[in-house]
Amino acid sequence: MRYDANIPEMERERLALLIGRQLMAVSTDRWAVQLATDTFDVLIIPEEIATPDDDHECADVTRPKLIEPVESEFETIASGLGTMTSLWILSTVVVFSPPRIGNSITSNDATIPEGIDYGPIFSHPSQPPSVNPAQAIVDLDIAFEIGTDTDQRIIVYTDGCGFFVYTAINEEPIAKEICVRTKLRVA
Repeated sequence: MRYDANIPEMERERLALLIGRQLMAVSTDRWAVQLATDTFDVLIIPEEIATPDDDHECADVTRPKLIEPVESEFETIASGLGTMTSLWILSTVVVFSPPRIGNSITSNDATIPEGIDYGPIFSHPSQPPSVNPAQAIVDLDIAFEIGTDTDQRIIVYTDGCGFFVYTAINEEPIAKEICVRTKLRVA
């Protein structure tokens, strides 16, 4: 069972509009990331996409989703990053580990009973894992990377399964061996 959790064409076109613009600021509200340019802003939020199969009926993955900015308490983490000159989409393949009984969790005098536990397993798209036909396998755009004329690298990404969007500047938050980089072409 194959799922596609890629950045849609309309959002890719919006990303392409960033090329040639000044990246004035990168901000976060600890859930989403906002990019401020010299002409417009883009907000990147997490979007969960259901990817169930027979063994993982509640499985989902998370991809970065571009939307129009909204009012929020954003903290600027970097500014004056230069002109955006390149943009790459980082893609991976996700399958889910076999389900097992998870332990109960107690916190603040509340107990969450034991339940079914499983997690994502990431693979490079050129080497997807072998799975039975009923098991979900997900093509996931997990991040995008922006390059600037001042040699800055800004990566906006999810962890693939949590409901947050993160950013890293001049760091490698995602292992290269699980991703393929595809340059976004400007029309």
